[in-house]
Amino acid sequence: MGSSIKRDFSSIGKVSQRCDVPRRIRFQVLLKRIGLSQNQLADQVGIGKGTMSKIANGLWFPTSDVIVRICKILEIESVYLFGDSTSWNKWQEKINYQGEGK
Repeated sequence: MGSSIKRDFSSIGKVSQRCDVPRRIRFQVLLKRIGLSQNQLADQVGIGKGTMSKIANGLWFPTSDVIVRICKILEIESVYLFGDSTSWNKWQEKINYQGEGK
């Protein structure tokens, strides 16, 4: 029994390294950065507010043309918004280094 407890605790570090920054958090940060609401973004992209909500919450993956429009408005490359946490973290470091992050 003791060895199974050790295995469980030893896996905690591995699991935490795989944790991802949720897409909804990424959207919140980016929308705040440019001063738009999620509904305003939906209007500018030309999609429904419900569809935008599903995209932002990770419940639906948009088509490539919608991705391009979203990223153009949010002024970000798609890999930072839809990629893994490593890409997101690199973007945040870049913005903070440039003095734009708050």
